[in-house]
Amino acid sequence: DFFARNVFRVTESVEGGGALLASMAANPEYYGGSSGYWNNELSGYGGHAFTAMRTSAESYDEDKAARLYDISARLVGVDVNAAEKATVDALRQPKEEEAIALAM
Repeated sequence: DFFARNVFRVTESVEGGGALLASMAANPEYYGGSSGYWNNELSGYGGHAFTAMRTSAESYDEDKAARLYDISARLVGVDVNAAEKATVDALRQPKEEEAIALAM
């Protein structure tokens, strides 16, 4: 740990890691939506820079994503059908409210 942090400078302290995460949460430069992630790369001796990275090709596999969702939901006890219905209802509701407002 000493060598990794102080000699080779490839790790962060808890405080340094917290500061990096706070910077990412508060800095609008990092609000890019999804389809990627930010990699904390080494930048010179002891420096770090966030670099936008594309996720793996596997992360775009919709069948694997659906399977992961289903397995995860079952493991935590979520009724997948009820959750999907609630999502559809929630997405539909604002449109119905807009239609009512326009009709008035």
